[in-house]
Amino acid sequence: LLGKTVAAKVAVDKPEAVPAGPRPEVVRIENDGFDLYGLMALPEDFDEARRYPVIVTLYGGPGTPYVRDRWADRDASDIWAWKNGVITIVVDPRSSGENGRRGMDQAFRQMTVIELQDYIAWAKWLGSLPYVDASHIGVQGFSFGGTTTSMLVLRYPEYFCCGVAGGGVYDWMLYDTHYTERFMDTPEYNQEGYARATVLNYVEQCKDSHGYLKLTHGTGDDNVHFQNTLLLVDALQKAGIQFDLMIYPDGMHGYRGAQRSHDKASDHIFWSRHLLGK
Repeated sequence: LLGKTVAAKVAVDKPEAVPAGPRPEVVRIENDGFDLYGLMALPEDFDEARRYPVIVTLYGGPGTPYVRDRWADRDASDIWAWKNGVITIVVDPRSSGENGRRGMDQAFRQMTVIELQDYIAWAKWLGSLPYVDASHIGVQGFSFGGTTTSMLVLRYPEYFCCGVAGGGVYDWMLYDTHYTERFMDTPEYNQEGYARATVLNYVEQCKDSHGYLKLTHGTGDDNVHFQNTLLLVDALQKAGIQFDLMIYPDGMHGYRGAQRSHDKASDHIFWSRHLLGK
């Protein structure tokens, strides 16, 4: 081959088309001197002249951020919401970690208390957007997020009209000391803090004004015991508060397989009724 030129055929791959779907973007607000971050996705064929309902996804536990600046996120890419004209946003409170020790210390001895004010700030910000229907903001969360969701829907229906609370702790006296006492101190030394952070203590006072709540729990949950939801169900019934309930037999702390598929489909029915009015 000396003295000859050999033409090499180089195959150039065409870039793959980006699949259609939600495109979450990081947003930021300020509340009480803290920077709060969210990850928001607008629905398909978004029209600024319309007003859209919103699903807020949250957790709220100290040092556990849900908002991450990356291409795909665990909670922000909701295809069902995107196709059905619902804005989705994942939000964090001051104690999630982005504000360091200063933010996390705010939750010490009063979990699910100060964080609620940050979620209300998020709801107010969303309601200020011209394309958001402030009367149709729903909220969802699992585990600590279920605790937070139930607090918001029961106590602040003027901001959160409905919500789905899964596997939540509704009385911190029922959760393990490894986690609870690290952030709440012991019940003996923080009786007031435990009382303020217990969802069950607010049910009776919320019976005349509350949002619509859906509860889910797995009976085999060895993290947050099923007893939590049973006690909340009992309290809601005694207060005359109507709600939805979905139980997963032997389900663990996080549903899998057929239970996971059923849970998602059930949630879509809930949002269709309470956010879309179908």
